[in-house]
Amino acid sequence: MAQEIQQSFARKSKPTHYTVEYAARSLCARKLSGDYYDFLDISAGRMAFVLADISGKGLPAALLMASLRASILAQRPDAFNNLPRTLKRVHELFYESSPPGHFASLFFADYNERSGCLRYVNCGHVPPILFRDDGQVARLGSTAPVVGMLENWNATVDEVALSPGDVLVIFSDGVIEAKNTAADDFGSDRLIQVVRNRFYLKPVYLAETVIQAVEVFSGFRRQDDATVVVVRVR
Repeated sequence: MAQEIQQSFARKSKPTHYTVEYAARSLCARKLSGDYYDFLDISAGRMAFVLADISGKGLPAALLMASLRASILAQRPDAFNNLPRTLKRVHELFYESSPPGHFASLFFADYNERSGCLRYVNCGHVPPILFRDDGQVARLGSTAPVVGMLENWNATVDEVALSPGDVLVIFSDGVIEAKNTAADDFGSDRLIQVVRNRFYLKPVYLAETVIQAVEVFSGFRRQDDATVVVVRVR
């Protein structure tokens, strides 16, 4: 029943924007996932891409994931005009309702399709990788501590311009930390190679390709929740 409820979190309708197409693929290490991803309609011509990774696995992580999700969705759309203040409030709610020692990494990005600007806050999350159409690669590093660990918490916003043909890959650490039988990590270099080899696939197929590569590499042993969000600029 809990699994069915968690699966119902996936949105039945998603924001539609002419300048981007996007998709996600997620695998659970157990029956329930501690990864949370979402696509939020902020305002006309603006949307948010969200990916969070809760510490731990299984039911405890799933409960905290639901709490974090509710804290984000409870914010008014215009609150995201001030990302540091809004995410500080999300942190406070999560901090107050989480047992000691539990936390979440969070990547929250606000995309404006008129300007092509992506404003983001990376709360201790594994850096998403931006693949430029000309072959260059950039990583969107941390701009804030993880959510829920520190009582005093502040964030800064960074931004990057997205151009037609660019692909942004946001992922949880379960992707790059997946291990094979020799205890080698899948790693970010292997992820980059997989994406480059299938760069022109639609996001839904590219996300699936990454997840399949992780499963094959790990011998289909799911050691951690793994989520991939792919965003392509048209």
